Parts: sequence; C-alpha cells; structure tokens
Amino acid sequence: MISFGLATFDNIFLGFVTSLVMVTLEGWSKVMYNLTDATFPALSIFGCSSLVIICGFFLINIILAVLAESVSNNNDLEDMGVVQ
Repeated sequence: MISFGLATFDNIFLGFVTSLVMVTLEGWSKVMYNLTDATFPALSIFGCSSLVIICGFFLINIILAVLAESVSNNNDLEDMGVVQ
C-alpha cells in the first residue's frame, strides 16, 4: 500500500481517514506495522487488532443486516401494494 503520506494520525482528518482504511480491512496491517515501529509495540498491536475485530467484522455486518432488512421490508410493502 502506497499511502502518499495519508495513512497518518497527524491531524483529526487524516486520523479519521486512516481509521476508515483500517476498518475496511484494506492495508490495516501496514498501518499497524508503522505504528509498531513508531510507538509502543504491544499497545499498537492491541489497538489495531481490536479496531479491526470490533469495527471491521461486527459493525460492518450489523450495518449490512440493517440495510438488507430495510430492502426486504420495502419489497414486502411493494408486494402488498402499499408503496408504488
């Protein structure tokens, strides 16, 4: 992953973008390795792993389940003729 200086925590915007990259599971290991080299290794491994496990797996699946339920409810309403 070539980050072009964007995968940093220098300010709040870049920190948010870097966290979003880690949550989408795209290049999170490179960010973790950079954090391990720069700060406390155990803390960075724990922080990155917990962010990926909690947000990457659970929250994304919950969001997808809510979207699927919403589409299913909309299709049911269309079948009953309530929504055109």
